[in-house]
Amino acid sequence: MLLDLLGTLLSLLSTWYFIQMDRKAWIISIFATAINSVLYFSKGIYADTLLEIFYLLNSFYGLLLWNRTLNSKFKVKWLSFPQATVLLMLTTALYLVIYFLLRQYTDSTVASLDALTTALSIMGQWLMCYKIIYTWLVWFITDAIYAYMYFYKQIPFHAFLMFLYTIMAIAGYLKWASQDTLQAQLNSL
Repeated sequence: MLLDLLGTLLSLLSTWYFIQMDRKAWIISIFATAINSVLYFSKGIYADTLLEIFYLLNSFYGLLLWNRTLNSKFKVKWLSFPQATVLLMLTTALYLVIYFLLRQYTDSTVASLDALTTALSIMGQWLMCYKIIYTWLVWFITDAIYAYMYFYKQIPFHAFLMFLYTIMAIAGYLKWASQDTLQAQLNSL
């Protein structure tokens, strides 16, 4: 229960900083992911355990990328239709691979949901590193699925966290979209 609460609080704080476009998010994420990986492994959510390890490594990468632009204005990016299509195809392929591995090699009782949320989370994290606004749409969908899965697996604080994340994903999208609109207006002057 302590890991659930601590991981939840740090994850929530990290997401708040992501919405604010603040690089502290990556630093807090490092601690949150270490705690969450232990929690998920203890609950038999194996793909999420590996995902948290991926997040841990990716947090260092994201921090590096965001530090490169530390002195410049935060610039939101968009994907073209062909880029989004390729990303969707890669995410689908990743889902299928993860699902197969979970079904074949683990005792997971939520293999389909675990594989889906893991594949979507990898895509969402990649989009976050590169400041692509669609990250928030991906996180909205992913977190809604996670909320259900964690409720089912009796991890109450994380279920509530995912519910909050769905709301925060909307706030993140609106904040980043307004930043992009402001940037476009400044560029047109």
